Amino acid sequence: GLIFLQKELKNFYRNYTQLSQFLFLILLFALYVISVRGKGIGIDFPTFHILIIYANFTFVIYLLITIAIRFIYPAPSLEEKGIALIYYSGQNPFKFFYFQFLLYFFLFILLGYTIFFLTHFSLKVRFFKDLTLLFIFILPLIIFILTFISLSTGYILPQFDEKNPARIASGPGAFLTASVLILYLLLSVYILIQKPLHRFHYGSKRVFLFDFLLFLMLSFSLFMIFKTILKEKIRKMEF
Repeated sequence: GLIFLQKELKNFYRNYTQLSQFLFLILLFALYVISVRGKGIGIDFPTFHILIIYANFTFVIYLLITIAIRFIYPAPSLEEKGIALIYYSGQNPFKFFYFQFLLYFFLFILLGYTIFFLTHFSLKVRFFKDLTLLFIFILPLIIFILTFISLSTGYILPQFDEKNPARIASGPGAFLTASVLILYLLLSVYILIQKPLHRFHYGSKRVFLFDFLLFLMLSFSLFMIFKTILKEKIRKMEF
């Protein structure tokens, strides 16, 4: 496990293109944090606070999707020799997949919470502490789904003949992955924003449990679809 982690980290910082793009994304994030500071101060309109809270959360997940497409999706294509060695040696290739998944998942959990806390509390919103707890609670699930799908599509639609991660991340497989994840993000936000909007903007009551269960069903369905396709692809994988 430790050897694999060291190998992944070496591949990352030795690739100057990936490192420079990652630093560029971090710079954009820093500029965003500065630009959103105090946006909720002096505004007593609850709907405004709801919208900026959800808009910020959407941006945080969108940034994670961008990073996942750039760094997680190309990983299987760049690991062709290692995957082929495991595949033809008779070992279970899913062990390699799940080890990769756990590595990226925990890295994205750390990155996701860091970005969320820095941006969310920079807004200085004065309402809806329950929404803060909601996002803290559901963030790991959304990161789980986007990490799993990004890595899965890297195996389902690999580009073993291409060793430039930037080109892999701009290929049709990356576009499909980004489209699925962005659609998942928009649907999730739409579902989860219904209760606060109905309560404070429309003045009507809405049971949140229904929305939350719908969100869970959406997440679980996507997970099962890509897990099923991934199993079939790995079973018939050719190098």
